[in-house]
Amino acid sequence: MTGVASGAGKVVAVGTVESQDAGAALAWLSTDGLGWTRARSDSFATGQLFHVSAVPGGFVATGPSGPDSCLGGIWSSSDGASWSCVAADPAFTGFAAYATAASPSLEVVVGFDANGSGSMVWTRPLP
Repeated sequence: MTGVASGAGKVVAVGTVESQDAGAALAWLSTDGLGWTRARSDSFATGQLFHVSAVPGGFVATGPSGPDSCLGGIWSSSDGASWSCVAADPAFTGFAAYATAASPSLEVVVGFDANGSGSMVWTRPLP
């Protein structure tokens, strides 16, 4: 586990599991910090999760990931249990998302361009 956040009576932890043959992003959900349930997403395979933030309406998690995972490395969840890829857009090729934060009206993700052009920032207005 590399990141943890709490919001709306829930605690979410994220991380990456590595095996001899492959790695995968993982997320866990708890309501008391003692018992944990593994969260699910079809886009966790071969991804990595480093950071998670509680945002209005749920959680956002980030980590560098490739095209067979979540291109852009930004996942969103309204409940901490089910996650979906936010930025499955070819424009995100090479975006290594590392951290996220939110205000009541805006999500911000920062990272760098793994292709070598420097820092990158992604934003999304919140309803």
